[in-house]
Amino acid sequence: MSEVISIQNLSKTFGKKQVLNNVNLSISAGVVYALVGKNGVGKTTLLRTLLGLEIPTSGESKVFDLNSQKYDWKIRQRVGYVAEGLQMYEWMTIREILWFVSRFYPTWDFEYEKQLVEKFSLDRKAKIKHLSRGFKSKLLLTMAMAHRPQLLILDEATSGLDVAVRREFLECVVETVEKEGHTVIISSHLLQDVERIADSIGFLHNGKIEKTYSVDELKNTFRKVQVSFDVYPENIELEGVLHQQQLGRECMLTIRDYNQLHEKALREMGGKDIRIVHMSLEDVFVECLTEEAII
Repeated sequence: MSEVISIQNLSKTFGKKQVLNNVNLSISAGVVYALVGKNGVGKTTLLRTLLGLEIPTSGESKVFDLNSQKYDWKIRQRVGYVAEGLQMYEWMTIREILWFVSRFYPTWDFEYEKQLVEKFSLDRKAKIKHLSRGFKSKLLLTMAMAHRPQLLILDEATSGLDVAVRREFLECVVETVEKEGHTVIISSHLLQDVERIADSIGFLHNGKIEKTYSVDELKNTFRKVQVSFDVYPENIELEGVLHQQQLGRECMLTIRDYNQLHEKALREMGGKDIRIVHMSLEDVFVECLTEEAII
């Protein structure tokens, strides 16, 4: 598959604070890539750098094989961008702002715009200042998608929306990806959303993306194991144990790369009724990333 995003040794500092530290990343066409990490680790900075909205301290980023800083305008004409807190002209109506934005995109598809407006039940006569947060998000997504972008960047785009609106929003994204083969980068702290649509996940930590996982690979790499004991052992030492919690005579272990050798060792310690407990992506993030275990 062709490469849409290429980032090489990208670093960014703000004063004395280093936010990005030699980031390397490539994303192929047609992939839904999730960028996750703790608040303030630089996810938004990285995405803005791709669009030429931030200038890196060192290194290079390319989108569609175009340098982000030299060809930022050309790149943005081919990208749909939805971010939390994006401002719109509040005095405009939906009809007016769609017409205004369409002037910037040679590929704007007015028939597709009409379909999106109908899908999201947007009233073209309504003023933006009177829209709810959910309808503003739907309008932003319409503006981002009506020119049929080759790359869609969603930066906390569903933050603050209720469950029903978030699901509708994401379903539209998934439908578009499936029909038109768009590439999507999503950054969100709502990991249930990420889990629903992502093909690959990269953890930004200490300014770097050390590894990209598929969703299945990530869940299979980290397992939560519940073990019962008649007599609780004095010490449980196993390779790959990231976190353990004693609950009476039971123990809950989070283990990296769990295998038969772990089970054998637990049985030799007197363990019985060994069960694998399902971990969601959010469980993995909370238990593993906070234990410095993803990297």
